[in-house]
Amino acid sequence: MTTSRQLGRERRHRRVRKKVRGTPERPRLSVFRSNKHIYAQVVDDVNGRTVAAASTVEADVRTSPTGTVDAAKAVGKLVGERARAQGVATVVFDRGGFRYHGRVAGVADGAREAGLEF
Repeated sequence: MTTSRQLGRERRHRRVRKKVRGTPERPRLSVFRSNKHIYAQVVDDVNGRTVAAASTVEADVRTSPTGTVDAAKAVGKLVGERARAQGVATVVFDRGGFRYHGRVAGVADGAREAGLEF
């Protein structure tokens, strides 16, 4: 059963995705936030492939609590490093219908620390 909160987020995400599109030169850094975990991936929408991904589900990030801003920063840093290793320097940020605040902003800060530009 979908709640009005989930429907609102999906509606906001669709509205953002109308404008935000990842290209091979500038892929999309997509963020998904659940209550326990946070997921981030760098996606090339033209070719339909994920360039890099990271989440708090991974064992190396899971050492500390997973639902915190610090964990989100660690995920951002990890996905940024993996994207840089694949030759990606600039991305376009897709907040996934979530407010740019807290853990979502933490992922963005971590990715910037790792050298991604957006």
